[in-house]
Amino acid sequence: MNVENVIKGLAGAACLVFSALQPNPAGAGAVADRIAGGETFHVDFTGPSCPNDAGWQGTGDPMGTLKCRETYRVKFSYGNWAVTGYNEGAGKIGTWTYSGVRPHSGRLNLWGRIYRFGEDLSVIDTEYGQVGYIRLEGGAPAPIGGGVVPTAGGGAAAPGGAKPKSGSCEGIVGAPRPPLSAGNKEIERWLRCNIIGR
Repeated sequence: MNVENVIKGLAGAACLVFSALQPNPAGAGAVADRIAGGETFHVDFTGPSCPNDAGWQGTGDPMGTLKCRETYRVKFSYGNWAVTGYNEGAGKIGTWTYSGVRPHSGRLNLWGRIYRFGEDLSVIDTEYGQVGYIRLEGGAPAPIGGGVVPTAGGGAAAPGGAKPKSGSCEGIVGAPRPPLSAGNKEIERWLRCNIIGR
C-alpha cells in the first residue's frame, strides 16, 4: 500500500465531505442534479413548520390541495413536475402535472405551489418555513402517505419507530443532514446514502 495514495485518497474524501456539508439554499448541487436527471423522489410534509391542515378549507387552505403529514411522489421530466399523492381538494390520491420552475433554481413545483429546497433536503414554504423533507429514492419507493419520518434529533425513525440496522441506509435516505457534532461515521453514512449513492 502506497502511503502517498492513501493521503491523496483521504484528502479527496475530506474535500467531498466538506463540500457536501456546506449549506446551499439555491438547491444547485447533487440533489438538484439528481432531480433534474429524472430521479423519482418523495416529499414528506413532516417539517417543523407544516401548518395544521385538519381538513379541506377551499381557497383558504394553508397548503392548497397538498396536505401536511402526507407523502408525495415526485418526478421532474422534460420541464414538467408529475406529483402523485393525496389531493385534499379532490379527496383522493392521484397524479397531476405542472410545468414551471427548474430544479437547479432550488425550487420545486408541487401542484402549482412553489417550494424552495436545499442540499440538506429541506423543503421550505415562503409563508410557513420548513414544511418538509426530500427523500431521494433508494431501492423500492415508499408508499404514498407513509415512509421514513425525520426526527427532531436530525436522524430518522423507520415506520413504527423501529431502529435502522447499523451501516444500512434504512432510515437515512431522505433524512435531514446530521449536525457536524454528530461525528464522522454518521456524516459519512448520511453522505453515502443520500449524496454519493450506495
